[in-house]
Amino acid sequence: MQTTEQREAAWVGTCHNLFSLDEMIAALPETIQGINVPVSLDHFNPARRDVKPSGDDWRQAIKDMVRATLDLPGGREIDQFSIRSYNGGAGLSASYYMQISSPASRDFARRMSAGEFGRLD
Repeated sequence: MQTTEQREAAWVGTCHNLFSLDEMIAALPETIQGINVPVSLDHFNPARRDVKPSGDDWRQAIKDMVRATLDLPGGREIDQFSIRSYNGGAGLSASYYMQISSPASRDFARRMSAGEFGRLD
């Protein structure tokens, strides 16, 4: 049985600093359908903006949105950034979303999934 190594694209994954995030954003291909970027720091269902590749400055617009979000109260706590495909994998024409998190937001997610806040339905 032959196995193949599966690698994710340079624009998909998780990082822990803005420099690495900027590199991931710079690697986003022009052919993606779009990327949803969080513009609030809410732990549950943060406000988002959809950015579609258009013109020369769409990547910079993403970087500016991230920095504006980090300037909000609590933004200094953010220590993890992720870019993922809605479909899984890293297709050149897929739709993507960005997640940002802090130790507090990851703890909230852990506690929520453990049912500490009651049933979700």
